[in-house]
Amino acid sequence: MPANNSLSASQQYGNITMGDFAGPTSIKVQYGNFIAGDLNNGNNYVSVQYGATNIATANTLKIKHQYGSGVTIGTVGTLEIDAQYTSVKITSVKGAASIKHQYGGGVTIGSVGGAMNINNQYAGVKVGNLRGNLTCRSQYGSVKIDDIEAGRDVDIDAQYAGVNLGFANNYNGDLDVRTSYASFSYPSTVTAKREGGDDRGYSSSKNYTGQIGKGGNGKVFVKAQYNSVTFK
Repeated sequence: MPANNSLSASQQYGNITMGDFAGPTSIKVQYGNFIAGDLNNGNNYVSVQYGATNIATANTLKIKHQYGSGVTIGTVGTLEIDAQYTSVKITSVKGAASIKHQYGGGVTIGSVGGAMNINNQYAGVKVGNLRGNLTCRSQYGSVKIDDIEAGRDVDIDAQYAGVNLGFANNYNGDLDVRTSYASFSYPSTVTAKREGGDDRGYSSSKNYTGQIGKGGNGKVFVKAQYNSVTFK
């Protein structure tokens, strides 16, 4: 069929394998794998249950994946993914990324070029480089961002989930960290002051305000309960 036609395919107990394709796609696979080359249309939907998803590159991609041996993607323009009881590995997202993940082996992404929204439960999310704003809601898992570029805003609400954030050397921003039964540690490039002062003694809830670098451009808000917050 012509590569720019739309493609809708459904398969049970078998695989779907395709090369490069320019048209819109709607793919559903149960008890099998989906393997594709370059999906360069702005409308691609993939649903896989009890199998593997392997896509070389894609333009705009929406994925739902449950169980199986995981999702592997090279480079994608924009991404929306809902994954349960599996693992996700992505080399890079050029634009925005929306990640929902429950249970399984976690999500690993090399870089995200746009805004990122994370909602994860009982699984970890790890990102190498983030060049957009971050909004995250995490429960019983972990969130680790190795390098957040200058001028980006961060908003995290974590419960029973560890938060580990690295910032670019030229990152300057204001921080607001609120912990309950959670620790907060940071390097010398961060200045933070506990509201009410350290002479208040022990309290399960602590609020910190301060600056990363010189302060000003970026806004970092973290609310954490029952785990740890680490800036590096």
